[in-house]
Amino acid sequence: MYKKEGHELFQNLQSKIIDDVVHTIFKTGTPIDPELGTQTRSSPKIVNQSKPVFKINDSNRSSKRSVGAKVGRNEQCPCGSGKKYKRCCGLAA
Repeated sequence: MYKKEGHELFQNLQSKIIDDVVHTIFKTGTPIDPELGTQTRSSPKIVNQSKPVFKINDSNRSSKRSVGAKVGRNEQCPCGSGKKYKRCCGLAA
């Protein structure tokens, strides 16, 4: 009983979301030029491709793991707290 009711509510929610998205898309469509009576399009901008837009830096790709040995979840935490790794620094990882 609850499973069917929950499924129906979920289906109603999905259809409402889809309706809202479609309504918003059509509502915010492209502006219409009153003089021409047509939709205006912005002209595409030419991008200078001689220099990259984003600088790729290898230091950003470095892994965040330390070089040391891997610590097991049930081993003592290397920070020295005396707790298991999974209950200490392992929570943040």
